[in-house]
Amino acid sequence: MTHSETIVAHPPAARTPFALRACRRVLEARLDDLREGVVEVTDGDRTRRFGTPADPALAARIELPRRPPNLLPARGVLYDRALPASRRGEGELVANSSEEERGHGDGIDWLCGLPFLAVHGACVAAIWTGVSPVAIAIGAVTLLTRMFGLTAGYHRYFCHRAFRTTRAFQFVLAWLGASAAQMGPLWWAGHHRSHHRHSDTGEDVHSPSAHGFLAAHFGWILRRANQRTKVEWVPDLARFRELCWLDRNHYLAPLTLGVALYAFGEWLAAALPALGADGAQLVVVALFWSTTALYHVTFAVNSLAHRYGSRRYDTGDHSRNLWWLALITAGEGWHNNHHRYPASERQGFYWWECDLTHYGIVVLSWLGIVWDVRGPAPAVLEEGAGPAGSPGAASRPAWR
Repeated sequence: MTHSETIVAHPPAARTPFALRACRRVLEARLDDLREGVVEVTDGDRTRRFGTPADPALAARIELPRRPPNLLPARGVLYDRALPASRRGEGELVANSSEEERGHGDGIDWLCGLPFLAVHGACVAAIWTGVSPVAIAIGAVTLLTRMFGLTAGYHRYFCHRAFRTTRAFQFVLAWLGASAAQMGPLWWAGHHRSHHRHSDTGEDVHSPSAHGFLAAHFGWILRRANQRTKVEWVPDLARFRELCWLDRNHYLAPLTLGVALYAFGEWLAAALPALGADGAQLVVVALFWSTTALYHVTFAVNSLAHRYGSRRYDTGDHSRNLWWLALITAGEGWHNNHHRYPASERQGFYWWECDLTHYGIVVLSWLGIVWDVRGPAPAVLEEGAGPAGSPGAASRPAWR
């Protein structure tokens, strides 16, 4: 392939309009990768492999076809490690680079943000419903179960494919994550993969260093540009019709949970009135309170773990390990570890780094529900045992 060539990618027939749009956005988003990595273009039964050229202008000579090809990254996991900011050139081609498309332009969508704000407002209804120990206990169960749906399902499985499971349990994880009222699995994974690719740059919509603490914590989800699902980042997930359906109808999961809690509470009020619980109380405490708590412990990883804590690895961004955040987020607070090696299911790399999500996934692997659980590479553990890490860390692997 000479520098004078113009690369034209000829696609196979697209199966669905949704897949057509997804593949085209993937192609557009990957043009800049010709400067930094290797891509594979599948044309029918033939696969062509392109390496990084010395001349970055080559990327500008790629002609987008009317029907996009099946374009996949060379590695199995999209953007396993964030690209250091020092290697991002000013002239690098970035698809959807307008302020609004990047997600931090003007325009708060108050209509789309209304459910988020309403959940917070509904918490004060406990003044009228009261709070009972039973409601708090059930709320703890709904919080921890849905947190596992986010940390194990949305994050470690859908975003990073750090383990494998059946298609049925994949949907169970997606439903649990969606019941946390944090949009659908494709929306969540698309934004998170984009975060890893552009971590702590202007392209990262929830970077506290780039946009401020409050914008990184929750302001970004109110932006109009961030409401769409970034299907260009999740072609591997967009091929599952049930996941696409849930992504479009994500509100059904928390609504179903609310109905179930109300019905259970009314049964408790009739069968065991001494407990002092009823349907309205369970909805307020076990749904609204626990959902609000889930919002902010999740968002704290974006805001707090990119500003406070320690750094074991030089990842080219501001990710940090924050031990107390790891305790309340079931292991997500080991964020610097995660940014160094996102392909690892285990985020607490060493035995003393508590990672409750990892322990749960290990139990599922014992039961045969999940398999091919990936951990950090030995070289990464050795790197972490250097001067920036704990002495002898590499010789003390995490419990599995």
